[in-house]
Amino acid sequence: MSARVDDISALSAMKVALVKFTESAQQSISDAESDVRRTLHWLDLEQTPYWNVQIRKRGELVSRCKEALRQKQLFKDSTGGRSSAVDELKALSRAETMLKDAHEKLAATRAHLRKMQRLEMDFRGQMQKLSSTLQLDVVNGIARLTALTATLGDYAQNDAPAQTGSVANPVPSQLPSQSPVEETGLNHKDSPDLKQEEPTNGTV
Repeated sequence: MSARVDDISALSAMKVALVKFTESAQQSISDAESDVRRTLHWLDLEQTPYWNVQIRKRGELVSRCKEALRQKQLFKDSTGGRSSAVDELKALSRAETMLKDAHEKLAATRAHLRKMQRLEMDFRGQMQKLSSTLQLDVVNGIARLTALTATLGDYAQNDAPAQTGSVANPVPSQLPSQSPVEETGLNHKDSPDLKQEEPTNGTV
């Protein structure tokens, strides 16, 4: 597997982006885990005790309202008649509604607590996988990018081939061709092999 790299600085920028992503992801995981823990703490150690206390207090209020209603119904007023117990009945109704609401809130709190505990286990497993990826795969990838960037930088400075198209050292195939005569520095007049013989008398 090969790749063409036109800009080494792009690898450095990618490494910086991976480092920032890793830091941001790890911080997000930590924040999410803190939120889950706070929610569980709130449901288990704050809301559950709170509604238990409210049930006790509101139960006591119902008892007092019932007693007030009983007293009102037993005793007669100064005229010998029974006093109206409308107010006591209303107070008892409100107290009983409040007690019922407290029981419902406690039941809902416990149901949400159980649900959150199950979700928290699933969430922790998923976050563990992501955290392992960040700590191993991404960190290894950053290390490989660092080594690759350094190797390419050294190669670009020391081992890269010279640019093509230079005329400083032309190859032999680019040199102008010369004839054997031109190479010797002689022309056809100076060459002894090329001089014409002068005819002598009596010869043809």
